[in-house]
Amino acid sequence: MQTIQGELAPIWLSDDGGDAFKLLVCLETYSVGLDTSVNQVETNCGIATGLGAIKFTPKGSAVLEADPEDDEVTYEDMLAWQLNKTLLRFKTEYPGSGSQYGKNIAISGDCYVTSTSGTFQIGNVIKF
Repeated sequence: MQTIQGELAPIWLSDDGGDAFKLLVCLETYSVGLDTSVNQVETNCGIATGLGAIKFTPKGSAVLEADPEDDEVTYEDMLAWQLNKTLLRFKTEYPGSGSQYGKNIAISGDCYVTSTSGTFQIGNVIKF
């Protein structure tokens, strides 16, 4: 069995509608919860069932990069996006380099930064 390593599935964020993406470097961990609502209505013909929009809630943590490149997401970017209520385009693809079956699984959509925090522990790296 061949496994896919987490580093092959980076997160990309864009604040310009998807024209240019920034890589979230020094990513430590993340998860993307996906939810689809189910709508049911009782009718004379029985229960009619429909699916609502897919919603996702990405969450993660990264280590602060001391000298990030222009195409890398910074802690300051995350704070500014949250404070300015900036609509972001989110995408991740795994494996990023293609799979053994020749297909990638991609998750993308629009999102906002709704919670940002930094961890500033003595004797440790800064995480956000």
